[in-house]
Amino acid sequence: MPTSSSIDIVLSSIEGKYTVVETFSGEKLSYYPGNSPEENTLNTLDHYHGYWIKMEQSGTLSITGTPVAATTLLSLQEGWNLVSYLADEPLPVSTALSSIDGLYTAVLGYYGQAVSFYPTLPPDMNTLEVLRPAYGYWIKMSAPATLVYHSSL
Repeated sequence: MPTSSSIDIVLSSIEGKYTVVETFSGEKLSYYPGNSPEENTLNTLDHYHGYWIKMEQSGTLSITGTPVAATTLLSLQEGWNLVSYLADEPLPVSTALSSIDGLYTAVLGYYGQAVSFYPTLPPDMNTLEVLRPAYGYWIKMSAPATLVYHSSL
């Protein structure tokens, strides 16, 4: 997928089946089909962010394009960031986020239910164990940093 693409083109395989797309980049951005570009705060999708797509009926999202390298640098700001997981293999949270070790305080995801990882908690208290390809995650940062996903060691 190019660095950014029109939502209508990227989501054409589920056209008419969703009511809103949202992301977070310092503030909530949203896209409502049928609204003009001026009314929407989100008009393009990129491979850096995670997205919520509210579906009104089942559908299969098909995206074509050039794969993005798992080692693509992701700039994270202090506070909350909603990012895509670019690696093609599931990895334990600490392995996947080793490039920002000590700088994140929480990682949240959703696999049919909310899951969480807090590096200061004992492992058995965390419900998020691995990051999975094709998912987005909320990462709370204590300072700005650059995330690069690592392969399993």
